Amino acid sequence: MKTTIRTAHIFVRSLLLVGFVLGVVSVTFAQTHPAESCDVRVTSPSEGDSVGPDGSVGGIARVPNGTYLWVFAHRKNINAWWPQGNGPADIDPKTGHFDVFVTYGQDRDHGAFEVAVAMVGPEVNEVLTKWFDTAQARGYPPMRFPNTFGGCPVVRITVIKG
Repeated sequence: MKTTIRTAHIFVRSLLLVGFVLGVVSVTFAQTHPAESCDVRVTSPSEGDSVGPDGSVGGIARVPNGTYLWVFAHRKNINAWWPQGNGPADIDPKTGHFDVFVTYGQDRDHGAFEVAVAMVGPEVNEVLTKWFDTAQARGYPPMRFPNTFGGCPVVRITVIKG
């Protein structure tokens, strides 16, 4: 019985020691290998601006390697989204500037529209790119908001289509 208890104590102590060492290694790695940061700002249009049937959404972005910046739009009372710009945004490597052409619904659509700028990983980028390959023939069907790249916030603004 004492041997079993002693073995259990040694096992528990070993687990605690391994956990401590892994924790120290993780903290040290995080301090010496900082995560690439995500920073996206929409500079045009501004929150609450009036917009026409279409126009540019521009801003400044710093994105981690291997990620893609996408712009989405939808009328606020619809729980579905439409990717914009016919693909991921081109980001100027020197300035970080991006500019994406956005269509705010159809002619009959008016009111509040939400624009979202999000970073996605390679798999989601591929799905979104394929959506454009067939979207026109299918009448531009909406989609659920995609999974975004972890740690990168989605930037959202609301504009008003007159």
